[in-house]
Amino acid sequence: MIGALLGLALAQEPVHVRGEVRHSGSGPVRVEVLQIQDEGPVLLIAELILPRPNSTFDLPVPPNLGQVRVRAAADPGLDGVGEDDPQVVYPRTLTLGHQDIDGIELTLVQTEQR
Repeated sequence: MIGALLGLALAQEPVHVRGEVRHSGSGPVRVEVLQIQDEGPVLLIAELILPRPNSTFDLPVPPNLGQVRVRAAADPGLDGVGEDDPQVVYPRTLTLGHQDIDGIELTLVQTEQR
């Protein structure tokens, strides 16, 4: 069922989720759009790696997927994003329809390295 809905959504013109990530640290920042499920885990819908902090992002995503969250995570050690790396989830749930979503602002706080 989910696969059929996603396939139908992918056949349509994408909408865009746009914003900015601020981070005082260094290294790449991963931005993700995650679809919220009634049951089970969230689904990764789109991702983008920003090569440096303090960058804008523009993620094309399928329309009409319902509720999503936007997440950003830094990888200062260049070893893959882990639980000790700075991460943030946009505080509001967004609803994907036919219109672009602009103005997402995410701020990562640098954590102490172990």
